[in-house]
Amino acid sequence: MKRKRIITAAGLTLVLVSSVLTGCSDGHEDKLEDKVEKLEQQVTDLERKNAGTGSDSNGTDSNASGADTQGQDGSTSAGSADYDTLKSAVEAAAEKVNSAAPSGTAAEQREQFYTLKNELDDIDHQLDLYDDNLENEYRSGSLDAAAYRQQEKDIDALEDILDTAEDKLEVLFGIDD
Repeated sequence: MKRKRIITAAGLTLVLVSSVLTGCSDGHEDKLEDKVEKLEQQVTDLERKNAGTGSDSNGTDSNASGADTQGQDGSTSAGSADYDTLKSAVEAAAEKVNSAAPSGTAAEQREQFYTLKNELDDIDHQLDLYDDNLENEYRSGSLDAAAYRQQEKDIDALEDILDTAEDKLEVLFGIDD
């Protein structure tokens, strides 16, 4: 009788442990799939960015001579193409969020949320890199203070648009991330 209880308890324990571990692995797989999707999106974005730069092997610094040309808004011509690209990306991502509607199962909605969230995060990362490059140009003296301040304001405005889109996304899907 005692042996039967031990075997039953061991069997129940085995079933319980296996069901708990199976549940954990699904969540881990979802996280890994999200990371893979994010990395794939980053690769796609980088490929697009590289395709957009053409065959210019000198990089993005077209003002190698040190002479800055400034537009009416105080922005340098070297950074305007990058800024315009980022502005378009921010506006497109915000529009995607505005037109998004949760659909499907809870897992599909979570996937939809994280796809949009990762896109916003990628653009925010690109803005941070652009901001770092501007700061480096300013510190090296190739960008004057007025142009630097103006471009910082422009970047802050784009970051505000991204933050608003992210807040709207979280409210729309009911996920606070």
